Amino acid sequence: MEQIFAALERRPEWKVNLEIEAYALEELASRKPEVIARCRRYLNEGRMEIVNGSYAQPYPSVIGGESTICQLLIGKEIIREVSPGYEVVTYAVQEPCWGSQLPQILTELGYKYCVLRNHFTYFG
Repeated sequence: MEQIFAALERRPEWKVNLEIEAYALEELASRKPEVIARCRRYLNEGRMEIVNGSYAQPYPSVIGGESTICQLLIGKEIIREVSPGYEVVTYAVQEPCWGSQLPQILTELGYKYCVLRNHFTYFG
């Protein structure tokens, strides 16, 4: 995180997306509250965006709809606790993530944007 903060300080025009699971934010909040305070600052300034919003980093194409919903509900709740007033609106993950009901799930949970990646690492 320190490298991200340093880059944001050097480049005030930069904005970053942070794909970090809510579990990691929860741990940071308990162990390094000063890091969370800096994250909140950048979130409030619109220079940082948390994407994904899940509790861990599941594979929705493997775990199924109900588990995906639980991952996202719990994750978004924790993110709101760690950073009051912040709402995750972009679903962007590095894991293979497409499940048959994902568009409906994301819509119902308040997501506005979705970035899907190719399931084949060598294609991006």
